[in-house]
Amino acid sequence: MNVFYDRALFTKHRKQHNEGKPVECQYCQKKFDKAKNLSEHIRLQHKQDGTMKKCHICDKEFINTALLKNHVKTHDKCFKCPHCDKVFASR
Repeated sequence: MNVFYDRALFTKHRKQHNEGKPVECQYCQKKFDKAKNLSEHIRLQHKQDGTMKKCHICDKEFINTALLKNHVKTHDKCFKCPHCDKVFASR
């Protein structure tokens, strides 16, 4: 078993095991070939401003506008019950 006393060496070693494997965004499941690209994506697309954003269709709340916009797109594929206000993903 390898023991690393230097954090930089351990990080470099760990990256060797992840080479070629995509990393996935925890918020939108988009995949990236490099962790630094994922970090930049999260910083730009999923930044939080402290207020929740509410879906005008189902009232579900999200931490930022980007996540809300992704969610609202899912309603394009939904079906509203003609007898009440419930919305379903399939008929």
